[in-house]
Amino acid sequence: MKRTIWRCFVLSCVLGLGLWLGTGAAPGASRPHYGGVLRVETRATATDLNSPVRPLIYENLIRLDDRGAPQPQLAARWETQNGYRRWQFWLQPGIRFHDDAPLDAAAVVASLAWQCPDSHPAAAPEEPALSGAKGPGAPSCEWTALRAAGESVVFDFAEPRPRFAQELAQTRYAIQHPGDNVPPAGTGPYRWSEARGNTRVLQANEDYWGGRPFADRIELLPSRNVRDQAADLALGRADIVEAGPGQLRRLAKERTAVSLPFTLLAVVVRPAKPALQDVRLREALALAIDRAAIHKVVLQNSGEVAGGLLPNWLSGYAFLFAQSGDLARAKQLAQELGSAPVLAIAAAGSDPELQLIGERIALNAHDVGLVVQSVTNPQQADLLVTQTDLASLDPAVALAALAESFGERLNGRAASPQQLYEEEHALVSQGYVIPLAYVPRICALGPRVRNWTVAPDGRWPLEQVWLAPGEAAP
Repeated sequence: MKRTIWRCFVLSCVLGLGLWLGTGAAPGASRPHYGGVLRVETRATATDLNSPVRPLIYENLIRLDDRGAPQPQLAARWETQNGYRRWQFWLQPGIRFHDDAPLDAAAVVASLAWQCPDSHPAAAPEEPALSGAKGPGAPSCEWTALRAAGESVVFDFAEPRPRFAQELAQTRYAIQHPGDNVPPAGTGPYRWSEARGNTRVLQANEDYWGGRPFADRIELLPSRNVRDQAADLALGRADIVEAGPGQLRRLAKERTAVSLPFTLLAVVVRPAKPALQDVRLREALALAIDRAAIHKVVLQNSGEVAGGLLPNWLSGYAFLFAQSGDLARAKQLAQELGSAPVLAIAAAGSDPELQLIGERIALNAHDVGLVVQSVTNPQQADLLVTQTDLASLDPAVALAALAESFGERLNGRAASPQQLYEEEHALVSQGYVIPLAYVPRICALGPRVRNWTVAPDGRWPLEQVWLAPGEAAP
C-alpha cells in the first residue's frame, strides 16, 4: 500500500509541476541574477500562519522533505530516548536572529514557551509579551517539560510521541525572537524591514546561514482580493499573485504554478442550537450538499471533491469516504426531525468563493426540507464555511492538526494507514465537520520571474527566485 501511495504522490507532483512548465516557463539557459525587487500579492495576511511568505522569515528546528520525512533545519541532529518520551535536538552552530541575537538553546526554549502558553516548560526564560500576538489560536503544546541542555533542547512527554520530529516542522512551531521587536525576529533568508501603507517590505538577509537569497527585497501586498491581483499582474504592477481555485481557467494565458490540493474546504457545525446536537440534523445537512456541483461551478473543477479530511495523494484511502450526497435519505431524516430550526451559514473571512459555496449549500438544504439562510457575519452563523491548509506532509500529523483546528484531539499514535483511517472516519462520522473539497494553492507569474518551483505543500520558495535582468518593473 505504501508503494502505491508513493507512486500516486509522485504522479501528482509531476502533474502539478506540468501545469506551469507548459505555460511559458523561463528558458533553462538563463543565468541566475542577484538584485531587484520582487513584488508579491497574497490573499492571506502578512502574519497569517498560512501566508506563503512566512517561512521566508521564520524557520523550524526540523523541516520535511517532499515525502514528509524529517530533515535538519535549525537543528543539526536529534535523537529520542525512553520509548519516544524524550526528544533531544542539537542546534546548528553560528546561526543568529535578524536582530543579531544568537540562536542558542535558551532562545529556542524561550520562543516555544512564548508561543505555547498552555505548555509546562521547566524554568523557561521570561520574554516580554507581544501585544496582539497571542490569542485563541495559540497552540496548546503537550510536552511536560522543555529545557536547554548545553547546545541542545530537550522535550519530555508523559506518553510516547513517535512522530514529534514531524510535528516540530509545522509552521506554528517556527522559532522566533520576540525581544522588543514587533513583529519578532526570525532566522530566515528574509527579514521584516518596513511598512509602506498596506505594503510590507522584506529585506534580504545578507548573512543568512543558508546562503543569500537572489532578490534584494520583496514587497508584499497582503489581504489582496483576487480581482485586484489579476489587474495588477496584467498591468505589470505585480510579479507573483495568489489566485483563487475558481480563477485557474481565467489565468489560462498566464504563467501559472499549481500545488497539489492541500487546502481543505469544509463546513464546521457550531452546536450552540440544541437541534444541531441531534446527529440526524447534521447527517441530513451532509447528505444534502451537492459537492460535485460546488466543485464544478464554484471551484471550476480545481482540486478534488472531498469526502474525508485528508486528500487521497496524502492518505491513499480518501476514496473510501462517500463523496456524493443522498437526497432521499436526507429528506427522510428531515421529516423525522419535524420542525427544524432556521440555520444561518456564513463564510469564514471575506473570501467570495467561500461565500458562494455557502449560498449553494443553503439551496441544497432547501431541496430536502431544511431552512438555511446565508448571512454575512460569521459570528451569527450556525454553519461556517472554512478553508484550512494541511499543516504537514506527514498524514498522521496533518490529521491531528486538522482535528485540533476543529476543536478535537487525537492521540497521535496512529502507526498504520488502517489506524489513521479509523481515526479520520470517527471524526467525519460525528458530523461536526463536513468536508467539501480539497483545492491547490495557485499563483500567476509575471514575465520577470525566473527559477520558480512549486512545493507539494504549497510553499513558495521565493528565496530561490531571481528576476530577469533587462526587464525592469514599470
